[in-house]
Amino acid sequence: MRNPLVLSLLYGGASTLFSACGATTPAETVPSDTVSASSPPRSARYEVHEWGLVDVGRDGVVELAAGPGQANAAATAPYPGPTPGHPPAATRKPVLYFHLLEGEVQVSVGARMTYGSMLERFPAAPLAGPSVVWEQVQVVQRACGDTTYPSAGSSGCQGIADGYCESAELALYESSDASCLVVGGRDYNHLFYRGGGRGLSLPISVSSTATSATLTNSSAYAIPYALWVSDGRADASRDRRADRMAEPTPVVNIRRFGRVPGGTSAEVRESISVESAVSAVRAELGLLGLTSGETQAFMNAWERAVLRAPNVGTAVVYLLPPELVDAVSTLDLTPAPVTTRRAMMVRVEL
Repeated sequence: MRNPLVLSLLYGGASTLFSACGATTPAETVPSDTVSASSPPRSARYEVHEWGLVDVGRDGVVELAAGPGQANAAATAPYPGPTPGHPPAATRKPVLYFHLLEGEVQVSVGARMTYGSMLERFPAAPLAGPSVVWEQVQVVQRACGDTTYPSAGSSGCQGIADGYCESAELALYESSDASCLVVGGRDYNHLFYRGGGRGLSLPISVSSTATSATLTNSSAYAIPYALWVSDGRADASRDRRADRMAEPTPVVNIRRFGRVPGGTSAEVRESISVESAVSAVRAELGLLGLTSGETQAFMNAWERAVLRAPNVGTAVVYLLPPELVDAVSTLDLTPAPVTTRRAMMVRVEL
């Protein structure tokens, strides 16, 4: 299988706020700061954005390595073998960003995996099986101070069930346009969680041959964008002066499915350049609601590992329809945000 999942990979929903309109009675002056019973307090006006990646292995191995250099290493996680129709999967780097629209707010933030178990989170918070809860997250207007992230081998990276510490990479995923979070008196740019196991069920499947693949979308929702990615070696050239074969040049081959409407199947189509694939993914992440800073953070995590590394393997990569993200993990936010944007990429190893 491949790199860490980030459940970043990416699911979304939006909460729309309604204001009650009372019947007209003799005119009465209402103070401008009065809030009706059905309106949220102004301090609750905020948005949440999330990205992540779900990595599904063809042989039941869940990869929990950090970078492309470890993409094909065996995982150390003690996950049981796959069950029919439910291959083990890892959720990588789900990262949560908050955006204040008005005032400041204290939020209780919960995340729950729909399969497997929760493996890691940052900052520290109680883990309970598939769930993690940050009880008091202050979202504030001021600029954030520096955050100290764990480093591999430090105390903050100890006690993780699979022995892998993704928290050590989180400085790369800061977004300059996110609001500052205060947890336990310390400043943070974002919240992070990671999980894995077996039992993930999505109404999307992949079949393949040595030279092609079919993506079947049995859901009612369109897959925004999908690609077929494989690594290979360019033809080696002979170094005649040294009378030996030159080292083969690593290459990445990408073919496009494009958009796959709900209730349809699509065959992989024409080849496209890596640069075209990167540009398309960036554009789709923006359409899913991520800011430019959040999109860049996602690309910091996955551009090389999924689209550029010489050992990307062979996989179908697609952006999960936002309506299906809750099939991977759910969020519980109190008070509720005005909007929640969740962008999740799924990588299925072939």
